[in-house]
Amino acid sequence: MNTHGKTSNSGEQSKFDFNLAQAWVQALGGGVFNWRFIHDRDKATPAIKRRGTLEQVWQEACQWNAAGYGIFATVNEMDGAGYDAGGRPVAGAHGDTLEHVKAIRAHVVDLDNLNAMANLERAKAHDPAPWFAVQTSPGKAHVYWPVLLGTVDDYRPLQRKLRQWFDGDKAVIDATRVLRVPGFLHQKGEPHLVTCYALLGYDQPILQHTLAQSLAHVNAPEDSGGRHPLGDGELAGPSWEWVLYGLETMPVDGMSHPDFISFTAAYKQAGWTLADPETLKQHWLKWCEKFGAASKGIEYNLKHWDSINDTEVGWKSMLRQNPNLNGAFMFHGSQHVPVAAPATVPTQAHSAVTTWEGGKHPLADQYNGILTAEECAQWFAGCAFISSTSQMFTPFGLMNQTSFNAKYGGKRFIITPQGAPTDEAWKAATRSTLWTVPKIDRLRFKPNERFGEISRDELGRMSLNIYRPAEIETLDDDPAPFLHHLSLVLPDQNDQRILLEYLAHNVKYPGHKIPWAPLIQSTEGIGKGVFKLVMQHAMGHSYTYFPNAKLLNDSGSKFNGWMDQKLFFVADEIRTDEKRDMVEVLKPIISERELEMQGKGKDQVQGDNPGNWLFFSNHKDAIPVNDNSRRFAIFYSPIQSVKDLEARLMDDGYFRWLFDWLGADGDRRGLKIVANYLLHYPIERGAIPMRAPHTSSHAEAVTVSLGPIASAIMDAIEAERPGFRGGWINRNMARDMLKRDYTSQAVAKAITDDLGGYKVGRHSTPIFPEGGGKPELFRIGEWRSVQHYMADQGYFG
Repeated sequence: MNTHGKTSNSGEQSKFDFNLAQAWVQALGGGVFNWRFIHDRDKATPAIKRRGTLEQVWQEACQWNAAGYGIFATVNEMDGAGYDAGGRPVAGAHGDTLEHVKAIRAHVVDLDNLNAMANLERAKAHDPAPWFAVQTSPGKAHVYWPVLLGTVDDYRPLQRKLRQWFDGDKAVIDATRVLRVPGFLHQKGEPHLVTCYALLGYDQPILQHTLAQSLAHVNAPEDSGGRHPLGDGELAGPSWEWVLYGLETMPVDGMSHPDFISFTAAYKQAGWTLADPETLKQHWLKWCEKFGAASKGIEYNLKHWDSINDTEVGWKSMLRQNPNLNGAFMFHGSQHVPVAAPATVPTQAHSAVTTWEGGKHPLADQYNGILTAEECAQWFAGCAFISSTSQMFTPFGLMNQTSFNAKYGGKRFIITPQGAPTDEAWKAATRSTLWTVPKIDRLRFKPNERFGEISRDELGRMSLNIYRPAEIETLDDDPAPFLHHLSLVLPDQNDQRILLEYLAHNVKYPGHKIPWAPLIQSTEGIGKGVFKLVMQHAMGHSYTYFPNAKLLNDSGSKFNGWMDQKLFFVADEIRTDEKRDMVEVLKPIISERELEMQGKGKDQVQGDNPGNWLFFSNHKDAIPVNDNSRRFAIFYSPIQSVKDLEARLMDDGYFRWLFDWLGADGDRRGLKIVANYLLHYPIERGAIPMRAPHTSSHAEAVTVSLGPIASAIMDAIEAERPGFRGGWINRNMARDMLKRDYTSQAVAKAITDDLGGYKVGRHSTPIFPEGGGKPELFRIGEWRSVQHYMADQGYFG
């Protein structure tokens, strides 16, 4: 199976890989496929259907993929009904149904849950061995067993057994199923190239009957499919607490209308037998309020609610749709009672991790003294061994062997087929021959992925996401004191909007990397602590950090372990020196998603860097910028002296009143109000510039940022001195007028970097009014050739 061929031609298609797609097609026998192009993010957009060979659809598939569509194909061979000779669907015809399956090409299991990679290893070891795997996205895979002499009648029962045995996606059981094709991008989240690779069984013939015999011991009762009336026991949730938790933690940002209807149907079915209908409805209506202005009103919502009397979906659909619920449920199991959400539900979901009652395992009374392998899997739910640190990750944090034995001990655990037990929880979890916890190479801090998600990189290394959303207390009330203070510090309304959008985007979408940062400059004592307290509360104390300028300048570029697992930084008293070393330290910290991180006395490791920054300084030249700068948005406050503070009545009484309202040392009422304001601020995910926007202070900041060379040249330009008229800069004259002995390269760099100039060339003839030399000429503004230089300087006439 060739998976490393050349990519397609230059241009837009360079991101696609024809050889990967061809390897997939050839492994399935080649020929004609039914193709489907489905939009990865907008489920309401109709799918595009085509039929043909890979070569026939390749160009069009690349175009649809570039437009945001996922590329899928029916795995099994179809008879071509419903498509015309050009491979286009015939209006009104239905050729993708079961009666049009011509031949069985392969059986497939879709591994997409928290234990996907562990199940992949089990599948690889199965006999008969699978031929190949498709990595659809990090930590998820499709595993293929191409078969001979397969029949449609035997296909579904065998698919159900594969699904049951390897814990696969319940939906992948029909012979008409379409699956993602390698060589194209998966774009539901960050774009990811779908790849495929051969396994040990590749090219070894497998009879469908042989595969069925290997799973004869698996009990997979037939599911009836279709719609089920409300109250169907198979679709019910494990408890009312879990169903309610799934509702209250379901994110609404970016939810499409079809997703809204699907989730509503799943919730109603999952909870129908667990709560009375009125309670079920009232909690749902409360959840609908989270849509805010996007909601179409209670009457519209009730119309949809009342129309749902039977469904195809239920509890498992809630798990698939809500990553917060999935992560919590997979880590705790059905016996756990999740934390009920407070009356005011914040946007960020709860972690559902609680202390065991009295320190006692919630399954302690349910299980006997000796646990089987299946019971061990429940007992150690949520745990994973981290090989890079030799620690155990648990829902309570990282533990060493001693702590883990103390926390999870108290039982005997069967660890061999002969029934040999051990009383060491660590040994049972890591060295049992029957079952072990997932074994992970390293930890990741990925706020855009669900807590506990296991992923696999291109080298096969396993990682586990330890980011857990903070529980932020909010209060729906008037944030006027905070907004008034902001208007005093930054009176320009556009400046206020830029800063509020930046702060709100961080609070609503923690971990979304913004490759620039605001810097607010003012005199001392303007209440910078207000912004620190607000962001510390709204982001979570554990996820904020306030490094001092000395720490950044002295060791920030090397010993930066303090940045690990942080989402927001506020740095005060920032100022770079003449060498501008601080700027070079800050550039990667602000813009890079991953960094080399190292604590003192520890090895350097590659770490996630999702944190964003807010800077303060008392110096206008704190950070140099020019017209091309993209990392810093500079805000000069008009408050530049004590008199400016007094003129705005910002005295001790004002600040006592403001900080009392914030309530940092008391009820935190003001902080809760501002957090609520930012959480509901009208900005969508990603709707923020990727370059620092120009503020009302930008032009002044550019001027202030000029170094001594650029400043002297600007003085000469403004004085219209010879050699500096009409947009020209004579580098030779610029160097001669400077008091220090700067190199020609330093002068040229100041012209291009600080002033935005460009080199035109050297004059071809001596210029006698300037001493007879042939100067090297630069320009600012529109292009003119060197032949115009002497006239522009007024040397003629």
